[in-house]
Amino acid sequence: EYKNGKLVRQTTDKNGDKRTDIRIFFNEKEEKNRVETDSNLDGKTDQYQYYAGNRVKRFEADGNHDGRIDIKVFYLKGKKERTQMDTDHDGFFETVQRHADPAWSLVTEQDLNRDGRFDVSVCYTAGTVRKKSADTDYDGNPDFIEWYDEKGTLVKSAEDSAQDGCLDLVWIY
Repeated sequence: EYKNGKLVRQTTDKNGDKRTDIRIFFNEKEEKNRVETDSNLDGKTDQYQYYAGNRVKRFEADGNHDGRIDIKVFYLKGKKERTQMDTDHDGFFETVQRHADPAWSLVTEQDLNRDGRFDVSVCYTAGTVRKKSADTDYDGNPDFIEWYDEKGTLVKSAEDSAQDGCLDLVWIY
């Protein structure tokens, strides 16, 4: 579709059912601005990609097809920076994955009690768990931390047994 001689929208029917499955919207420079996709071909848009300067800056998806976004992926300079997930589909994005942490290849964090602080953190290097921590009493301090070697084998753990904010029990494996 053109307006004033410029491309503004392009549509595709992937399965031939005469319903649009992909809509691509263009800005005044004819660069991709937004892509809307019906990924499971049920007639409802369930994926959205937003662009800036022909690079994706955000991706959103309704992974369980209930009509609500439950995955958001943010990009910086074309690289995945952060993913937010509503894994229990209640409208609260309790899980965050950080892809651009300088110390780890991936950090997954969860806010289990919705207080704005992460209660569980799992750090990865090249797909292998290297560190886990959890704040099980939700006081803002880790109640246990586990460290793993490069093969993912538990090598050390520490626990706050007195619930006083100090990791006072340490195990070496």
